[in-house]
Amino acid sequence: MRNLARVITTIALLTAADAARAAAPVVTSVYPASQRVNAGRSTIIEAHFDQDIDDASVTPTTFRVYGRWSGPHSWTKVVTGKTISVTLDDPFFAGEWVTISMSKDITNQGAEGLDKGYAWNFWTASGQASNTLTYETRVNCRVSPETWV
Repeated sequence: MRNLARVITTIALLTAADAARAAAPVVTSVYPASQRVNAGRSTIIEAHFDQDIDDASVTPTTFRVYGRWSGPHSWTKVVTGKTISVTLDDPFFAGEWVTISMSKDITNQGAEGLDKGYAWNFWTASGQASNTLTYETRVNCRVSPETWV
């Protein structure tokens, strides 16, 4: 009986240790926020997690930054504990739709990857413009005897 109790205790401890070790990192927040419509063109992009992230797992393949019109962006990263911060090498276009995607190969310190990939989108702020229009010419589209076009 004593050996059976020891075996059950050992199994319970190993199961609890495996469960704690096997916890995949979870994204807790991002910046700029998803669906934001006025982010700066050179904004610093951040992803926050519930666990410390392995710096080596954050690469241009696992963390992608894409502007709808400007295309893929290169960046410089800083991984500090639970936060990935990315500074762009070149700014986005004004009013651009931006997609950030992270693959499940981004891992915590225990080499556990994200359960699934994670992505979010935002818009950059539009540029300044004026609403000054000048009349150039009129193009007549009517053919006689038409009155309404």
